[in-house]
Amino acid sequence: MTELIDPYSPRPGRRGRGPRRTGSPGPVARTFDALGALVLWLLQMVAAAIGFFLSALAAIGTDSCDDSTPCGGAGYIDAGMTISLISGVVLALGVLTWCVSRFCRERLCWWVGLLGLGAQAVFTIIAVALAVHAGPIH
Repeated sequence: MTELIDPYSPRPGRRGRGPRRTGSPGPVARTFDALGALVLWLLQMVAAAIGFFLSALAAIGTDSCDDSTPCGGAGYIDAGMTISLISGVVLALGVLTWCVSRFCRERLCWWVGLLGLGAQAVFTIIAVALAVHAGPIH
């Protein structure tokens, strides 16, 4: 009555996740994965710096208000600059942590850097839009 059950085989009535991956990627594949993740992480850091510069430039050069259009205020500039600065730091640390975790578990991690780069672009657009919306400060 006692028989050994393979813990990786699907249970009756449940869908399995397919065969378990037994081999690890070769050293060349892991090297290219690590280099790709590092390059994308560095690009994300550069994008964060550019995003902070663009939001500061947008805050300095906003003049989208006239007499008939109500202006924003200094709060929009503060919010845009804060989002730009904090998002770059938080995304860089999060991407680095997640990528190292995946790399140590021998899984692909280059796409994590790509995801961080896309998220940084979204936060840069939000920060610049907030800074532009502020208008001239009186």
